[in-house]
Amino acid sequence: MFGIKSPIEDAYYDAIHNRLFSMVYFALNEGVSPEHRKSFRKDWRERGPYHLVQLLKRSASPDWSSYPETFWMNPWIAEHLRACDEAGLYYFVDQWLADQPLPPLISADPHMEDYKVRELKRPFFCAEPLTRHHPIRKPVPPAWL
Repeated sequence: MFGIKSPIEDAYYDAIHNRLFSMVYFALNEGVSPEHRKSFRKDWRERGPYHLVQLLKRSASPDWSSYPETFWMNPWIAEHLRACDEAGLYYFVDQWLADQPLPPLISADPHMEDYKVRELKRPFFCAEPLTRHHPIRKPVPPAWL
Protein backbone atom coordinates (compact mmCIF):
# COMPACT_ATOMS: atom_id res chain seq x y z
CA MET A 1 0.00 0.00 0.00
CA PHE A 2 2.14 2.80 -1.30
CA GLY A 3 1.09 6.40 -1.70
CA ILE A 4 -1.75 6.31 0.81
CA LYS A 5 -1.71 9.28 3.15
CA SER A 6 -4.05 10.19 5.92
CA PRO A 7 -6.40 13.18 5.57
CA ILE A 8 -4.58 14.80 8.50
CA GLU A 9 -1.26 14.46 6.69
CA ASP A 10 -2.75 16.05 3.56
CA ALA A 11 -4.20 18.87 5.68
CA TYR A 12 -0.82 19.34 7.38
CA TYR A 13 1.02 19.82 4.09
CA ASP A 14 -1.73 22.11 2.83
CA ALA A 15 -1.35 24.16 6.02
CA ILE A 16 2.41 24.48 5.45
CA HIS A 17 1.72 25.69 1.91
CA ASN A 18 -0.90 28.17 3.17
CA ARG A 19 1.44 29.47 5.88
CA LEU A 20 4.13 30.20 3.30
CA PHE A 21 1.57 31.85 1.00
CA SER A 22 0.46 34.08 3.88
CA MET A 23 4.06 34.88 4.87
CA VAL A 24 5.03 35.97 1.35
CA TYR A 25 1.99 38.24 1.08
CA PHE A 26 2.57 39.63 4.57
CA ALA A 27 6.28 40.32 3.92
CA LEU A 28 5.58 42.07 0.62
CA ASN A 29 2.61 44.04 1.95
CA GLU A 30 4.61 45.17 4.98
CA GLY A 31 7.74 45.87 2.96
CA VAL A 32 6.02 48.02 0.35
CA SER A 33 3.92 50.93 1.56
CA PRO A 34 0.33 51.02 0.24
CA GLU A 35 0.87 54.31 -1.62
CA HIS A 36 3.82 52.83 -3.57
CA ARG A 37 2.40 49.32 -4.08
CA LYS A 38 0.87 49.95 -7.51
CA SER A 39 4.08 51.38 -9.02
CA PHE A 40 6.16 48.72 -7.23
CA ARG A 41 4.04 45.95 -8.75
CA LYS A 42 4.25 47.51 -12.21
CA ASP A 43 8.03 47.84 -11.97
CA TRP A 44 8.56 44.29 -10.67
CA ARG A 45 6.09 42.73 -13.13
CA GLU A 46 8.30 44.15 -15.90
CA ARG A 47 11.42 42.71 -14.22
CA GLY A 48 9.70 39.37 -13.59
CA PRO A 49 8.91 37.29 -10.51
CA TYR A 50 12.37 35.70 -10.52
CA HIS A 51 13.95 39.03 -9.59
CA LEU A 52 11.36 39.77 -6.90
CA VAL A 53 11.97 36.33 -5.37
CA GLN A 54 15.68 37.21 -5.29
CA LEU A 55 14.85 40.51 -3.57
CA LEU A 56 12.61 38.71 -1.08
CA LYS A 57 15.38 36.22 -0.25
CA ARG A 58 17.92 39.04 0.17
CA SER A 59 15.47 40.94 2.38
CA ALA A 60 15.14 37.81 4.53
CA SER A 61 18.89 37.60 5.08
CA PRO A 62 20.41 38.89 8.35
CA ASP A 63 22.47 41.47 6.43
CA TRP A 64 19.49 42.66 4.36
CA SER A 65 20.40 46.35 4.67
CA SER A 66 23.63 45.87 2.73
CA TYR A 67 21.70 45.00 -0.46
CA PRO A 68 20.05 47.55 -2.75
CA GLU A 69 16.23 47.79 -2.79
CA THR A 70 15.78 45.43 0.16
CA PHE A 71 13.37 46.07 3.01
CA TRP A 72 13.04 45.11 6.67
CA MET A 73 11.16 41.89 7.31
CA ASN A 74 9.73 40.35 10.45
CA PRO A 75 12.53 38.08 11.75
CA TRP A 76 10.16 35.12 12.25
CA ILE A 77 9.00 35.35 8.63
CA ALA A 78 12.57 35.96 7.42
CA GLU A 79 13.70 32.75 9.12
CA HIS A 80 11.02 30.74 7.29
CA LEU A 81 11.77 32.37 3.94
CA ARG A 82 15.52 31.75 4.30
CA ALA A 83 14.79 28.04 4.79
CA CYS A 84 12.51 27.91 1.76
CA ASP A 85 13.74 26.96 -1.70
CA GLU A 86 13.39 29.82 -4.19
CA ALA A 87 11.34 27.66 -6.54
CA GLY A 88 8.71 27.34 -3.80
CA LEU A 89 8.16 31.11 -3.77
CA TYR A 90 7.58 31.88 -7.47
CA TYR A 91 3.87 31.06 -7.51
CA PHE A 92 3.15 33.19 -4.43
CA VAL A 93 5.18 36.12 -5.72
CA ASP A 94 3.54 35.86 -9.15
CA GLN A 95 0.09 35.94 -7.53
CA TRP A 96 1.06 38.96 -5.43
CA LEU A 97 2.44 40.78 -8.49
CA ALA A 98 -0.85 40.11 -10.31
CA ASP A 99 -2.61 41.78 -7.33
CA GLN A 100 -4.55 38.59 -6.62
CA PRO A 101 -6.03 38.33 -3.13
CA LEU A 102 -5.10 35.44 -0.88
CA PRO A 103 -7.40 32.45 -1.39
CA PRO A 104 -10.45 32.62 0.92
CA LEU A 105 -9.27 29.93 3.35
CA ILE A 106 -5.85 31.52 3.89
CA SER A 107 -5.53 34.16 6.59
CA ALA A 108 -3.60 37.36 5.91
CA ASP A 109 -2.10 36.83 9.37
CA PRO A 110 0.72 34.27 9.07
CA HIS A 111 0.47 33.57 12.80
CA MET A 112 -3.01 32.14 12.27
CA GLU A 113 -1.65 29.90 9.52
CA ASP A 114 1.22 28.87 11.78
CA TYR A 115 -1.29 27.94 14.48
CA LYS A 116 -3.01 25.61 11.98
CA VAL A 117 0.34 24.00 11.12
CA ARG A 118 1.17 23.46 14.79
CA GLU A 119 -2.25 21.98 15.52
CA LEU A 120 -1.99 19.57 12.61
CA LYS A 121 1.60 18.67 13.49
CA ARG A 122 0.64 17.45 16.95
CA PRO A 123 -0.83 14.08 15.87
CA PHE A 124 2.43 13.19 14.10
CA PHE A 125 4.67 13.88 17.07
CA CYS A 126 2.54 12.86 20.06
CA ALA A 127 3.39 9.18 19.69
CA GLU A 128 6.87 8.38 21.01
CA PRO A 129 8.80 5.37 19.71
CA LEU A 130 8.31 2.13 21.64
CA THR A 131 11.28 1.75 23.99
CA ARG A 132 11.75 0.90 27.62
CA HIS A 133 12.00 4.59 28.46
CA HIS A 134 9.17 5.97 26.31
CA PRO A 135 5.70 4.48 26.58
CA ILE A 136 3.39 4.77 23.60
CA ARG A 137 1.02 7.72 23.78
CA LYS A 138 -2.04 8.08 21.61
CA PRO A 139 -2.06 11.05 19.22
CA VAL A 140 -4.34 13.88 20.28
CA PRO A 141 -6.43 15.24 17.39
CA PRO A 142 -6.61 19.02 16.97
CA ALA A 143 -9.52 20.57 18.86
CA TRP A 144 -11.11 21.96 15.68
CA LEU A 145 -11.31 18.58 13.88
